[in-house]
Amino acid sequence: MDAADLADLAERFANRPPETPEGALSTGIRRWLAGEVDSLDAALELGGAQGQERALTRWRRLQRNASLREALECCEGASPWRRCLALESEIARFESVIWPRWQALSDPPSGSSALRVALFRAKQFGSLPSSARQISNILRNH
Repeated sequence: MDAADLADLAERFANRPPETPEGALSTGIRRWLAGEVDSLDAALELGGAQGQERALTRWRRLQRNASLREALECCEGASPWRRCLALESEIARFESVIWPRWQALSDPPSGSSALRVALFRAKQFGSLPSSARQISNILRNH
C-alpha cells in the first residue's frame, strides 16, 4: 500500500466522526500525508508514550472485554454477582478442558454454545480473569 492508496482510504472515511475507528484512521492518515507528524504510527497513535497503553493492546483488551460481556449474558444468576460467579466457574472449565483442545483453531467448532464461542473469542484477545471479582471489575470498568 502506497501513499496514494492511503490517501484514497482517508478520503473514503473522511465523513466519519473522528471518534469512530474509521474517522480516526482517516484523520491520522491525512495528518501524516500533510507532514504534521513524522510517522504513520504516530499519526494513528499506535506507538503510545512511555507509561501509556499501546493502541493495539487497548484494542485487544476492549475486544476481550466485549466477548466477556457476551459470555456473562449467557450465564444465569439472580444478580450480577451471581452471574460473575457462574462465569468464573465456566472460565475455569473452559481453560482447563476446552481451550487445550481448541487453542490451535481459528474459530470455535460449529455447534459450540454461545458461551463457549464468547470465551473462545475472549481468550484469543488475551488472558481470561480467574475470579468473579476480576470479572466484575473488568465489566464494570469497560
